[in-house]
This record gives sequence, C-alpha cells and structure tokens, in this order.
Amino acid sequence: MPRVNRIRVSNIRMDGGMKVLGDKIWEPNGLNTVFLLENGGGKTSIIQLLLQVVLPNYSIKERPLKKTVGKGSSINVAVEWLPDTEDKPLFVTGFSFHNYGVKQGNLNKTYDYYSYIAEYDSDDSYKIETLPFVTGDQFTTFSNLKNF
Repeated sequence: MPRVNRIRVSNIRMDGGMKVLGDKIWEPNGLNTVFLLENGGGKTSIIQLLLQVVLPNYSIKERPLKKTVGKGSSINVAVEWLPDTEDKPLFVTGFSFHNYGVKQGNLNKTYDYYSYIAEYDSDDSYKIETLPFVTGDQFTTFSNLKNF
C-alpha cells in the first residue's frame, strides 16, 4: 500500500480567518505522523482536508467541507505518495475546493471541487513543491489551477 511522503496545503483559513495555513509542506516520509495541537487548534479540520485527496467532499462529524472552508475561499491540498514497489514513480493526488457561499446562477450549487492525480516523470511541473498553488505573492485562483 502506498505511504504518504509529503503533504502540502495552501490557503487554509479556519475559524473565520483566525487560524491560517498559507502554503505549508509537511514531510512524514512514509512514517506514522501525529499532529499535536491544543483543543480547537484545527486537528479535525486538517485531517478532513487531507482526507479529500482520497475521499473528495468527505464530511467529518457531520460537518461538510463547505463549513470548514470560508465563503468566497478556495483551498488546495496535495499528497505525495511513496509507491509500494520501487519500480514505480512517486505520484501526487490533489484536491481543490471553492466555496462560493451563495448559489451560482442556474448551477444551483454553492461550492465546486475537483481532484487530480499525476505520476512523477522528467517534467517537474506536477511535483508537489512545484504545483502552482501560489503565483508571485498571491494564491492561485480555483479556476486558474483547474486550467493548469
């Protein structure tokens, strides 16, 4: 079974923007990992975000993702995986989510999301650290990342 090598989150704002993870990479290197945070520190929210790359739009404790992601906000989550055999390349699974906050015209939805997967090869553009979650000093918009 593949193991998590690195995790990247971008533009995560919790508790009305009081807790922010701008563009962060964690490196568990295929080992067990523990998030040590105080009560209310965001452990459940972080785990919910990480689960999105495997179970898109998954709710924890009956809390839908649109309640975790602020209205008008977009988030990005990517996980780099170590394959279970050495003859296979590393790969990344990702998830992007946008909470419109209000229904979007005739689409009758208040949020949108997409998932993706890419194997590593000689092209560096799909590696976890080079995914364009941030352009210059701005977070990449939901639609621009989707077009990428």
